[in-house]
Amino acid sequence: MLCLACVCVAWVLSHRRQQQQLDVVSAVADRDFADITETLEGTQRDLEAAQAINRVYVEETRHLADARLGAVLELARDTPGVTLPGLAHPDLAGGVLAGVHGELLDKVAAGIRAIREDMSGTTLTTIRHALAEPQSRLVRLLHQIDAELAVHKDRPEAVASLMRIDPHASASLHGLQRLRILCGETPGVQRSTSQILDMVEAARGRIQAHD
Repeated sequence: MLCLACVCVAWVLSHRRQQQQLDVVSAVADRDFADITETLEGTQRDLEAAQAINRVYVEETRHLADARLGAVLELARDTPGVTLPGLAHPDLAGGVLAGVHGELLDKVAAGIRAIREDMSGTTLTTIRHALAEPQSRLVRLLHQIDAELAVHKDRPEAVASLMRIDPHASASLHGLQRLRILCGETPGVQRSTSQILDMVEAARGRIQAHD
């Protein structure tokens, strides 16, 4: 009888220990589950925040392509009344994305200016070269008029005829010279030494209605 009682007591004690162990395991499992749930909820919040930031970045980049780049092109063309739009999301100002977009716009504008300057330089060079030949011909014509005046100085009719032609040729030459000056070149005939009387005499033939 005593042995049976001992067995019963031992079984009860063993059952209690097992129950206590189960309670401990259950408590740990509940705590771990709560931690996992909290972690998952935090991850979900982080994911939603990242998705919101991504949407803002996509919208800002679309605004850059649709509005801001077009305005930079128009400003580079000197289109009146055009202003550069700001950020679609002003709260991005001072951030990395705003800085990158600003650098991109600056580089696009600088590139357009460089292209325009290159094109302008090429165009001006072409014009200068195109005007060189007619300018040389007009210079030779004026020299020929001077030579003919010297040859026919005793023939008033010939002198009068040449003097009527001279101002028109001179005006045409001056027009070409002005165009070449506008194209960045100083044209004209340069002489190292000239007598003042020769200069005055030559100028008389370049003035319309000088007599």
